Amino acid sequence: MKGKQWITGILLGLVVVVFIVYELGVFQHTQGGGTEKNQSGKGENINIIDEQIENNSEYPDKEAIVKKIINGYQNFTTLEGEYETYSPDPVPTVSKTWYAIDAEKQKSIRILYDHNEKISTVIWDEEQLKCMSFNETERTYTEIELQKTEKNEKEDKELSKFEKLYGSRASVERELFLAGGFAVSSEYVLYLMDFRNWDYHEGKCMDLPCYQLQGKITDSGDMNGPFEMQVEKNTGTVIEFKVFDDQKRVKYSLTTKMIKIDQPLDEALFTKGTAGYKKLEPLDPSDFDF
Repeated sequence: MKGKQWITGILLGLVVVVFIVYELGVFQHTQGGGTEKNQSGKGENINIIDEQIENNSEYPDKEAIVKKIINGYQNFTTLEGEYETYSPDPVPTVSKTWYAIDAEKQKSIRILYDHNEKISTVIWDEEQLKCMSFNETERTYTEIELQKTEKNEKEDKELSKFEKLYGSRASVERELFLAGGFAVSSEYVLYLMDFRNWDYHEGKCMDLPCYQLQGKITDSGDMNGPFEMQVEKNTGTVIEFKVFDDQKRVKYSLTTKMIKIDQPLDEALFTKGTAGYKKLEPLDPSDFDF
């Protein structure tokens, strides 16, 4: 048990920086911009997506849904939510994410749980250009300085077809909205790039107007298979996502348990004391090659 706890502690010490770097890489596939390392890794995926969207202009309604998801971070003032992700392989795993985002005050927070045990808390403050990351298991924290990046017109000329169609955003905004995890400006949108592979109808989910999508993922390895997705109509927030195997069993899912859109948020949500935590120096994201 001690050995397992020691390994877990090391992994949790890496989780926030790795997660930030990973998600920045994903968003560079969808949004453009970023560091040289991530740029060099995105070419193949972007080329595949560029091929998929060749005829997408024939489906303007579906394109509008995709843009709504990608630009979801622009579609609310405040957002609070909680969702669970599930995967049965190699062993059944359930994790929970709670998040709150105040776009006007440029603050956000996300808390990750593993089987209802809090494992990490991350607080972004874009006004102060600061990110506080807490390892709840090891009772440690790091303080990361955020770098505000302005839009580069020269880089825009080198954007892929996908990026030109669906836009890009400054990394300072991207980091703030990382709190929304898989729900806000979701990278699940990458599974929707071939509009011929899915259809939709409008309905209700969690008493909210939603797009209800159904289709098949065909070019994503272990994620291939029939899927269902529910997307809140006004914000583009992903409410539910399920992928099925050939026997119609769920092999991956995201399920929203609670969501509040444009409701007042207590500013105390975005503060957390460091008493009882040991301060660590932040890891250098350039050490990780994705």
